[in-house]
Amino acid sequence: MTDNTAPARLGVEELVWGGRRTLILTGELDAASAPMLNATLLKRRGLGTNKIALDLSNLTSIDSTGLRWVLSAKELSENDGYEFALIPGPRHIQRFFELEGLLDVLPFRQA
Repeated sequence: MTDNTAPARLGVEELVWGGRRTLILTGELDAASAPMLNATLLKRRGLGTNKIALDLSNLTSIDSTGLRWVLSAKELSENDGYEFALIPGPRHIQRFFELEGLLDVLPFRQA
């Protein structure tokens, strides 16, 4: 018997430690996956933490929709009074942020 289920394009694992909720993203952050990730983020707000981090270190790709989602997640978090941070992705992911002029604008920090 063959499994005809397509693999998930984006995986999200959640880690809560030291008052910070980290969403560890794996796979592709793009137009197809951004709506699911947005719903995940909205559900996690207010669940006992006031710090949110997105771990991009396991992303394989990101497109302009994914980038817009990161920017809106930052804005939403800050508007709600949450501390927001990004854990850098692989070099090709960081290069995308660099080309968009966002490396110095977004709150990247080491894990």
